[in-house]
Amino acid sequence: MTCNGPDNCEARATPEDDPDQDLAKECSRLQTFTNFPSHCPISSSTLAQAGFFYTGEGDKVKCFSCHAVIEGWQNGDSAVGRHRTVSPNCKFINAIKILKNDTHSVFPNCSHRTEISLAADSPQPPLDPSSDLYADYLLRSGQVVDLSGSLYPRNPAMCSEEARLRSFHNWPSHTLITPKELAHAGLYYTGTGDEVECFCCGGKLKNWEPSDRAWSEHRRHFPRCFFVLGHDVGNVGSVSNQSGDTSLDRSDIHNADLPQTPSMADYENRIKTFATWRYLVSKEQLAQAGFYSLGNGDNVACFHCGGGLQEWKTDEDPWEQHAKWFPGCKYLIEEKGQDFVNNIHLTPQQDSTIEEAEKFSHFTDEELLQNQLVQNAMHMGFSLDEIRSTVERKCHLSAEGYRSIETLVTDLISAQRDNNPSASCESTLQKDLSAEEKLRSLQEEKLCKICMDKTISVVLIPCGHLVACKDCSEAVDKCPLCCTVITKRQKVYMY
Repeated sequence: MTCNGPDNCEARATPEDDPDQDLAKECSRLQTFTNFPSHCPISSSTLAQAGFFYTGEGDKVKCFSCHAVIEGWQNGDSAVGRHRTVSPNCKFINAIKILKNDTHSVFPNCSHRTEISLAADSPQPPLDPSSDLYADYLLRSGQVVDLSGSLYPRNPAMCSEEARLRSFHNWPSHTLITPKELAHAGLYYTGTGDEVECFCCGGKLKNWEPSDRAWSEHRRHFPRCFFVLGHDVGNVGSVSNQSGDTSLDRSDIHNADLPQTPSMADYENRIKTFATWRYLVSKEQLAQAGFYSLGNGDNVACFHCGGGLQEWKTDEDPWEQHAKWFPGCKYLIEEKGQDFVNNIHLTPQQDSTIEEAEKFSHFTDEELLQNQLVQNAMHMGFSLDEIRSTVERKCHLSAEGYRSIETLVTDLISAQRDNNPSASCESTLQKDLSAEEKLRSLQEEKLCKICMDKTISVVLIPCGHLVACKDCSEAVDKCPLCCTVITKRQKVYMY
């Protein structure tokens, strides 16, 4: 992947030669790495984020705050880790709280598609703090001091469909799925193979197959993505078709705005394909929902989005299944409306309860230990067997797993009390008390630090503190933590 730093820059003086340079700004530090060795295993962006600027000698860097000097970078080194080891009292490094991009789902996906956990922050371009895009830059570069959960959208710079489309300038020509379809589904190109990433949830997908559809794969692998669920996460749709780089639209057949099978656009043509239909679902309802029979069992496909469905069950509604699996279909939205699609995705799917529970029971201990929620619960003193039992029980009672550590810990404590109704030993009580205290602490972290009532939801710019709800943030002119004058307020989403 190419570097997102300044391009074609002339050689700059080192910080020692230019004392007026404000190295407290990451963009200023990043500019010092113009002649940084390209073979160094640590990127200049990572070093700049960790407070370092380039001294101009070998791979030697220096912290602008504590003036610690580090060189001899090796594969596997952590810029923040080495900084903290060499200078544990550095004010800058102790103030940083790196945002973690772990997936908050108890269920890893085991289907044929390669699904990738959320990656670490990638190098980002420097921005002028006075720019409106500076808030987006803070979120992307991990400089927001997050006192609770995850932030959405993950990459605000890719909220625009046009921006996502432009990221596909070097998309592999052998891949059949088009950049336009991927960008419309909230995905942008990472620059590696055929790997794409969602601007909202940060989920990554790769190894695309000819029959895959962007919307359905996005929804299938990341069903809790706020963009997939229809939440307003700042997405800016394409105003018009691209007139500049037509090479991005290599196949009109796969254009998400046009019917995939124009010959089946007419209802009468679709209903004729069901001449030998003998299955439980009404062929009239299927045809009205845009489907036509493929002549192979109960396999049907939508004439517009090309999405295919099979193995129909009694009482399944074709429109609802269309919305469930292919929410981005233009025909579906035109006929039923966006609200209908949103309601389908916001309603728990109870029919998958048993399937999810059985799937979870087959996960190995190693797979469970990779989950962030499981790790957090174990740090609180709960055993892996307790966690597995509690999650399996929830799967049997509902269609969803745990999305937050608070609800998981609450159920774990309840399960312990149910399983040991007469236990009164001091260690058990202390363990319950400790877990409850940690749970209360987690809940308090998500509360607005001003009113202590509503959930924090606004990042204060330029300091990057996430400490206030929307109402309270609008009522103050300075950050309640550092007293920095607020120049901008950035709405964020979390769970």
